[in-house]
Amino acid sequence: MSSKPFKIKFRNQFNPKSAFDLIRFEELFQRKDLDHNVESLQRVECFILLLITEGNGQHTIDFENYELTKGTVLTI
Repeated sequence: MSSKPFKIKFRNQFNPKSAFDLIRFEELFQRKDLDHNVESLQRVECFILLLITEGNGQHTIDFENYELTKGTVLTI
């Protein structure tokens, strides 16, 4: 892959003093203030717990694919 990953830093837009935020994945796709494509290559500079509540899919971390199904908890 030739493009560099976009660096993602933690930012709680509703409570900037908090070091924690809880959001639904759908909300990421609805945000108008994003300066990158959430489906592009990214490097996160925070911790993420991803809980799959419905559906299925796949997520790649450090070039390794992980299957996602209902009930999966993924630590990123």
